[in-house]
Amino acid sequence: MRQIHTDAFDMQIWLIESWTGAPVNVALDEHDAIAWFQENELGELRLAHDSYLAMFTEVLAVR
Repeated sequence: MRQIHTDAFDMQIWLIESWTGAPVNVALDEHDAIAWFQENELGELRLAHDSYLAMFTEVLAVR
């Protein structure tokens, strides 16, 4: 897990290598959608902030 803290938000990024099942959005007031995605799909994601793509890419680069 990687934690990112800024003045505007706190984020936890989890890298999951293997999983069975589908994620469920149990915090509808906090998230528009929750889904699994692969590294090659990062550029296609609709993210809440432009800086998130660089953060995700950085986390994946150090694994």
